[in-house]
Amino acid sequence: MKKIILILGLTLLSPLLISLGGLGLIYLFYDRTLEHFEIRKRMNLKFKAHVQKNLLYNN
Repeated sequence: MKKIILILGLTLLSPLLISLGGLGLIYLFYDRTLEHFEIRKRMNLKFKAHVQKNLLYNN
């Protein structure tokens, strides 16, 4: 009897655990990509400022 209850409990809980794990992975991936875009945006702004400064000094 205990085995049946255990198996039923696991079959009911496993989709929930899998979906939570999937959400965790998506959140980690999303967080990383946001961080990556922030870094790229900052680098891009620095590069633009650098180019504009060069244009000012060259003219």
